[in-house]
Amino acid sequence: MSQLLETIKIVDGIPQNLFYHNKRFNETRAALFSLKEPLDLSRLINVPAEFQKGIVKCRCIYGKEKIEFEFLPYTIKPLKAVSLVEGGGIQYSYKFADRNNFEELKKHVSGDDIIITREGMITDASYANLIFFDGARWVTPANPLLKGTMRQKLLEERKIIQYIITEGMIRRFKSFKLINAMMDMDESPELPVAIIKRN
Repeated sequence: MSQLLETIKIVDGIPQNLFYHNKRFNETRAALFSLKEPLDLSRLINVPAEFQKGIVKCRCIYGKEKIEFEFLPYTIKPLKAVSLVEGGGIQYSYKFADRNNFEELKKHVSGDDIIITREGMITDASYANLIFFDGARWVTPANPLLKGTMRQKLLEERKIIQYIITEGMIRRFKSFKLINAMMDMDESPELPVAIIKRN
């Protein structure tokens, strides 16, 4: 089985949103490895001195027996063009470290990133959940490939709502954002839906 991954945002040495990361981390360990005793990531993460300032990406890579952490500088990638692509049989209900399926999809399309459709329904971008703005509300696809930690936080805070979004509905929205553990709703750039094209 491929290793699993939690991507955790570190701000000035402090891990963010650990409640949601701990929940998914321990639910995944219980479901895939039958490890019922929860672990607390706050007790496991030791941020090196050189990563104590600014925004840092922490990758927690784990399996049944081993947990490793790596720390990387982080900047938001600019997006100028996004391609719609049918995801077919991609299964990503657990956050696996192996992302070959996504990279294979990206090889065959143009643009800076992809939005994956499944039977005409919008799911996720390659590395983030999506939210769309209709002029009054921010809406997230009800059928994501992965229920991300930031998506869950924003749903519980009622800042976004879920809705089934088909490819044909995209032009009804004014703009969209990518959200993930590293990009919250306020930090993620607001992008026009016109940059989303079917390849």
